[in-house]
Amino acid sequence: MKILKIAAVVVVVVILGIVGVLMTFDVDRYKGVIEEQAKAATGRNVTIGDIDLAVSLAPAIVLKDVKLANAPWGSRPEMVVLPRVEVHTQLIPLLFGTINLTEIAAENPDILLEIDKQGRGNWMFDVASGGSSAPLNVSGVSVSGLKLGYRDAQTGRSADVTAKTVAVKIDGALQDMNISSVAAKAAEAAFKDGQAAGKLSLGSLDMKAKGKIADLGITSLAVADTTLNYKNTGAPLDLVVSGLSVAEDGKVGFAGKLSGENVTATGTLAPIAVLVAMNKAFPAKLEMTGYGLTASSDVTVEMVKGRPFAKGTIAIPEIDVSKFGGKTPAKTGERLFSADPLPWDGLSAGDADVTLKIGKLINAGGVEFTDISVPVKANRGRVTAAPVTLAVAGGTVSADVGLNANDKTVALKVQGKGFSAEGLAKTFKKGDLVTQGPLDMALDVRGQGNSVRDVMASLDGSLIAGMGESRIRNDALNVPGAGVILQVLNMANPFANKDPYTLARCGVANFQIADGVAQSNQSVVLVTDKMSISSTGQIDLRNERLDLNVRTQGASGIAGGLNQLAQAVKVTGSLAAPSVGVDQAGVVKSVAGLGSALAKGGGSGLGSIGALFGIGSKSGAAAQAGETGDLCARARAYRKG
Repeated sequence: MKILKIAAVVVVVVILGIVGVLMTFDVDRYKGVIEEQAKAATGRNVTIGDIDLAVSLAPAIVLKDVKLANAPWGSRPEMVVLPRVEVHTQLIPLLFGTINLTEIAAENPDILLEIDKQGRGNWMFDVASGGSSAPLNVSGVSVSGLKLGYRDAQTGRSADVTAKTVAVKIDGALQDMNISSVAAKAAEAAFKDGQAAGKLSLGSLDMKAKGKIADLGITSLAVADTTLNYKNTGAPLDLVVSGLSVAEDGKVGFAGKLSGENVTATGTLAPIAVLVAMNKAFPAKLEMTGYGLTASSDVTVEMVKGRPFAKGTIAIPEIDVSKFGGKTPAKTGERLFSADPLPWDGLSAGDADVTLKIGKLINAGGVEFTDISVPVKANRGRVTAAPVTLAVAGGTVSADVGLNANDKTVALKVQGKGFSAEGLAKTFKKGDLVTQGPLDMALDVRGQGNSVRDVMASLDGSLIAGMGESRIRNDALNVPGAGVILQVLNMANPFANKDPYTLARCGVANFQIADGVAQSNQSVVLVTDKMSISSTGQIDLRNERLDLNVRTQGASGIAGGLNQLAQAVKVTGSLAAPSVGVDQAGVVKSVAGLGSALAKGGGSGLGSIGALFGIGSKSGAAAQAGETGDLCARARAYRKG
């Protein structure tokens, strides 16, 4: 024990002696030597305004006005400006040749990181790498008042970061960068990447790690009181994070607001190191809530040929669109098709084989769509969804969707089967307007462009629909708020105010679409027991305008006076606010045509309609009956495939 006491006294005397020497040591006289050694290590000029020494058992060297020169091509003279830096070291290890820095504390550092057009970073120093013979162990780095800038001349990306405090703990030698934790408070970042721009306000961040930072050995992450405002070609993103945690085993917890709506997520992803490095496949099994929705994902994510690839299923039990709000009805002159750029670039961000399943979707009008399945496959900007299926109004819809970001094209094929006019009327809240009326349709279109408006203006393809026999209630046609089709039917039907019902034998619609214009040449037809109604004209999708003429032609054997009741109807205006009125010029032609049809037994009128289906020309009452039967038979044949 006596020996230990003597040894302790000796150590204390030695330490006091060293402290005494340090107290009289003029460290500022070595400023030039330090600057030269720093220049030799970096290949850049390093200047120090002043050096002080604070002596204790953990002596501190205080450096003021430290500046590290930027690369010759940099946008400003200095890469790093440090108004004040304190370097604290342990005294006893110095006796054995070991430099243990307990803390490096920097105040108001101003750092600029830049990449030139050749891809060189200003942190790449033109000197050969070398190491110190003495280990330089650092316990931690603390920064207050951080200012960090980033500029990339190759990509145009930029970022500016500020932070009130940043604290980093390091295990072992500084050069090994074994960072065990990072804590930051009151940080802000503004960034730009092409048309994308955003701002991040970070309340607090706590991150734990092990191993070298280059190995991304992050074990846990916790973020709180953070907001993100992001704008791209699509809708802006406003995210508020009240709490985010990712544990070492991949357990995830999130609570916050997205565009003002509460959002939560819990489940399993992967350790943060795997999430960042994407060096192996990991699950994305999450339970999510938000916007009145609940959703679950069972997806696997991995890197395939250098690109992220997701495979699995996302399930949403129910979506009620009315809970999202909605756009107010369009006004006269307002465009329906948006000119906002489509997010084509986003289709190239990654690849996928994911199926979205929605149990029920309720639109703003209360219509229910069920059993929705959307199988999406994405490969380097080419996206297909086939077949997209859903059920509504007793029928089924099957669609093939194709998107190609490389040439900005859209292709859509839709088949609707098993519907009825009666079922659709009831589903879309039109009551008992019509009974029966089996109905099928087929749509096959393709277009190209930067926006929905561009795509519609370039649209090519066809729309065909066929309806079987139905009975239409006439008193339901002339009601306030009736749609365009009902208004047209009411005005074109001379018996609408006399008969309680209109017996429709069949109906056919056939639009051929080219360069954004849908043409109808007597190819929209409704055949009843007393007349036929046909439409000729166009729907201009480029300018969103309507120009359709509707004509009524009488069948043989009807009561006299039809030619005085008949009207020629014209549908004009914009798609957003169409207008239905009497075609004064067409009334004369319609009346003359009806008189001629009556005189000839109606054959000439239906002959032109029948030509749509290749029906031959006949005359007289027998011809009338035959052509009507042939037309409806062909409509039924179309409906069956």
